[in-house]
Parts: sequence; C-alpha cells; structure tokens
Amino acid sequence: MILNIVLLLSAAYNCPIVETKPHLNITEYTREKWYVQYQQETSYLPQRLNYCVTAQYGIKDDTHLSVFNYANLDKVNGESTNRHHNLLCARIPDESVKSKLVVSPCFLPDFFSGDYWVIDAGPKNDNYTWAIISGGQPHLKLDDGCTTETRGFNNTGFWFFTRDQLPNNNLVEIIREKAIKKGFTLEKMNPIIQEGCFYKY
Repeated sequence: MILNIVLLLSAAYNCPIVETKPHLNITEYTREKWYVQYQQETSYLPQRLNYCVTAQYGIKDDTHLSVFNYANLDKVNGESTNRHHNLLCARIPDESVKSKLVVSPCFLPDFFSGDYWVIDAGPKNDNYTWAIISGGQPHLKLDDGCTTETRGFNNTGFWFFTRDQLPNNNLVEIIREKAIKKGFTLEKMNPIIQEGCFYKY
C-alpha cells in the first residue's frame, strides 16, 4: 500500500524511485561521528548553520537509535546550536530495510517522524567512510534531477557525510557522482565549512 502511494507520487512528479543502501550495517554506521560536507538548505537548516556540522548516532536497541546533531551559527566556532545536548530519536520501522529510518524529537509520537534514508555508504559494509542521506523519496523535480523539499520538516533534507573532517577532493567528487547517478540534483546543495572547527560537543 505505502509503496503504491510512493510510486504514484513519484510518477506525478516525474522522479525515479530511489533505492536505499541494501543491508546497511548499523553498527558500522554508528561507530563514530560523521562530518557533514554538503547539505541542502531547509526550514530547519538555514545557510546560517553551514558551519562545523556533525552528526553522531548511538544504538539504543535493535530498532532505535539516538541522534545528536551539532552546528555553529554564522561562523566557524560560533554559537552552538545544540549546547543543551538535545537528542533526537530514530527508529527502524522495518528491520528488513535498515537503511530506511524515521527521526523526530524524542517527545513526539512516531506519527510525526520524518524519513531519514541512507541512500548509499561505502566503500565497504564493514568500513563506512562516506554516506549519502536523504529525507525520504525525492519528488521535487528540477532541470537536472530530483531532490527533497526545502520547506517544512518532513521529506526534507539531503546530506553528504564523511568520517574525515577534511576529506580529499577525490572522495567528495565520488560522493557527488554517486548521488547524481541515483537521480539527485545537487543544485540546492551547499558546502559546509569544517576547516578550523573545534566542535565543543
């Protein structure tokens, strides 16, 4: 039923159905901090937060994760957006597809959760050094591909993660190419400034 709805919506917006990472290794994915290298501006991620952005995940049980996001406001090592260490909660609705999660503030019921899809990660399933994340199935059609919405809170967001704070340009280009091959446009992606960041938390 849900798949049929997604298919209909995608057809309406002329966007291909996106496949997520098969057999995602959650233990490896949550092993250590991720550094965001590019992200799409959204209602909750304005360009003022394109500094020192990181994401860290913890396993709570087989289907639940904790999420800690960090960014600086307006400049490198500026005011932290998460100085109170507020966590989000992630859940895997279907254990057979661990790359399709939903995320929300922990105090909200699951009904309000937004999609968090691991589109791809590599280079190996026991060693993730990069990842591509989407806020669900893209359906916003632009000239050179599709992406998620830029307004609202659900079905929004698109990110490139690396384990290294300052990855080499070749790796970033590989990530970009993989996203494009999946049908994504990079038109609305913005680089994140990581150089010189101290990461208070």
